Amino acid sequence: HSNFMDLVQFFVTFFSCFLSLLLVAAVVWKIKQSCWASRRREQLLREMQQMASRPFASVNVALETDEEPPDLIGGSIKTVPKPIALEPCFGNKAAVLSVFVRLPR
Repeated sequence: HSNFMDLVQFFVTFFSCFLSLLLVAAVVWKIKQSCWASRRREQLLREMQQMASRPFASVNVALETDEEPPDLIGGSIKTVPKPIALEPCFGNKAAVLSVFVRLPR
């Protein structure tokens, strides 16, 4: 009878230690996740502030053409839009191309 009680006491002690260690690990993991999320939010805020502080300006463009715009329903467009600006990205593997397109009135 004494051996049975010792075995029960051993398992109760073992599982209580195991569950308490599991609980501590879960709390530490949750704290780590919240710290990571707050650091990510701060980083996104800094990136958005940096993007918002970039200079920008408006440009007025005067397009003068003697020809009528093509009929977009029945006709075909005769010319391909020509780029007015080309801005290569980091690494020169991609670029941002700016064009003017005349929309129908």
